[in-house]
Order: sequence, then structure tokens, then C-alpha cells
Amino acid sequence: MPLLRAFRRFLDLDSHDPRAVALYGTVVEQARKPVFYTGLKVADTVDGRFDMIVLHLFLILNRFPREERQSPVLRALLEEHFADMDNSLREIGVGDLSVPKKIHRMIDALYGRFETYEKALGGATPVEDIADALTRNVYRGNEAEGPGFAAALEGLTRYVLEARTALAAQDPAAILGGTVSFPEPRSGTGNEA
Repeated sequence: MPLLRAFRRFLDLDSHDPRAVALYGTVVEQARKPVFYTGLKVADTVDGRFDMIVLHLFLILNRFPREERQSPVLRALLEEHFADMDNSLREIGVGDLSVPKKIHRMIDALYGRFETYEKALGGATPVEDIADALTRNVYRGNEAEGPGFAAALEGLTRYVLEARTALAAQDPAAILGGTVSFPEPRSGTGNEA
């Protein structure tokens, strides 16, 4: 860890909002559920895990009207994500000079996906549009020809729509207080995982 970061930690200048830390922990825990990578065929790679975290961050932010997304807790939630990505890059050996460029690309990817998912869910055909967005972003078009892809895509699409409904039913104050729950994902066959 660079000396400046260690010094900032020692002085507690890198304090984190505990509500955002709790939300981010729930996002990561949910995004790491094995069924996403087995039954729903998301690639179990750095990119695949990144995309599942981004999808869950989007689902939380999408729960709130656009004007409320600038709340300190939701901003801190995104800061937790970027701090996690920074730490992850450094842990896998990315050099200090390369980290900012990679983080910048991740920020662009995150906001691009947020925009794509929001547009898909707000369109006239949300089921088809979110399935298309997931094919391009989560599956990156690579799996579209593989066996079982149609069932996996249907399962992930169903999960996104169920999660959106579940989050809409949750108290926004509770979410901003650090408590959120997601539905259990099911495999692409429709069976419980």
C-alpha cells in the first residue's frame, strides 16, 4: 500500500459511510451467488463478476427516482465500488500508473451499463430490451451460440425483473439506512438453485 494511503488510513481520512459499506457488502454477496455462474452461465471471470456487481448496483439506484440518486448514501455506495475496484486492481498487480486509466474505463462501463439498463426497463418492451442489454453487457455476446444460453438468458432476465419489483416494494429509508435484500436467483431451467 502506498505510504500516502497508509497515512490517510491511520488518520481515518478514508472514513466510509457504514450504510454504504453495508449496501455494498450485500451487493457483492448477491453478485457472487454461484447460480449466476453455473445455472445462469455468467462467465466466472473478473469481467463477469464486475458485470454482476454493476447490475446489482444499477438495481439499487434504479429503485430511486433520478432526482434522489444523488443522496449521500447512494454516492457513497458508488465510491465503495470504485474503492473496491482500485484495491482489486492493485491486488492483482496492476501498477500505480495504470490503475487510474483502468478505473476510468470501469467508470465509463458502469455508467454506460446504467444508461442501457434504464433505457431497456423504461421502453415499450422491457422484457425483450433487458434481455438484449444483458446479452450485450453481461454475456458480451460471447455465449449467444452456446448450449443452454436461451434458458440462461431467460433466467437472468426474469431475475432482473423480479429484483426490480422486490426493490420497489422495499422501504427507501431502509435501503438508505443500509438494509436491502434481493430475491434468490434461480437457474436458467426455472428450478431453484
